[in-house]
Amino acid sequence: MRSHGVAPWIYKLTRDRPDLVLPDKISGELKADYYNSSAQSIHHESCLRRLAESLANRQIPMVVLKGIYLSEFVYRNPALRLMSDVDILVKEEDLGCTQELLTGLGFKLAIDVPEEFQPHLYPSRPYLRSGASREVLDLHSRLVLLDHYHLSSETVWKNSLEAEIFGFPVRILTPEMNFIHIAVHIPSHSPILRDRLDLLMILLTMKPNWNTILDLSGDLGVMRPLYWITRELIDDWDCEIPSSVNEAFRSYKAPILDDLVIKSRFRYFWRFYSRFSRQQGFDGKLKFLRLRLFPSPEYRKAVVGSSNPVYYIHSKLSYFLNLYKRN
Repeated sequence: MRSHGVAPWIYKLTRDRPDLVLPDKISGELKADYYNSSAQSIHHESCLRRLAESLANRQIPMVVLKGIYLSEFVYRNPALRLMSDVDILVKEEDLGCTQELLTGLGFKLAIDVPEEFQPHLYPSRPYLRSGASREVLDLHSRLVLLDHYHLSSETVWKNSLEAEIFGFPVRILTPEMNFIHIAVHIPSHSPILRDRLDLLMILLTMKPNWNTILDLSGDLGVMRPLYWITRELIDDWDCEIPSSVNEAFRSYKAPILDDLVIKSRFRYFWRFYSRFSRQQGFDGKLKFLRLRLFPSPEYRKAVVGSSNPVYYIHSKLSYFLNLYKRN
């Protein structure tokens, strides 16, 4: 339960259902996990409260993503949804101001990546704030999933709604957009029950429109990953999905690369290829290959936290093997 991130949820389920009796030792450990998660959620809320106030004062719109959205608007009890950081999305034109604001709030880049490296790494920037309890924040200016799916910023922002958190205005993605974002994100790491629970909770509490999910999936170019996740929801979780929507996902003729980056044992290399193919011009592609295949000490330090080439190779090999074994 702990490795799958659902211990607090299981505790509340058994607490609310007297007919579900667990051994005292397990029940006690689940209770401790629940209250630890509650304490962590208060810490994350404190981080987001300061950020929301500062951005609102500067009239910079912010979308809250993933864990913080799920805990506040879907689970409606922050203790039930474990999260390791706070994810937010700002517009590309507001990125510089937001970074200055974070610096003023005491945050520092966890990976201090020179801007010349940034296009070859990730669109998000991880920030840390030291203190009695460390605060971790992931700043996104665009949404890129599996190194392959670049979600249109215009479509993402168009499918966001005004909301309020801790008394400050924020934006949240529509239920349909959130379902898509979380569903396509799932294959990026080891399979855990919490991810599936997130999707099921969105379906249960937010009741997204399946036809809208289908249309958005087509607009965003993510029909294939939605096919795989809806197939899993039907086969393993008895999820009811309209037959017309299921048939549309099933009959979609996906580019070969889609399945390779999602399901292939060698998807690490196919995702590498996808990123390579998106680099602009010959010089851009050459720079990407030089950085990734013959990384400088500065680049190795930025990516894995050490300039040691052996450590860099070991880190990349471990990630590849993790993806390879998961098939």
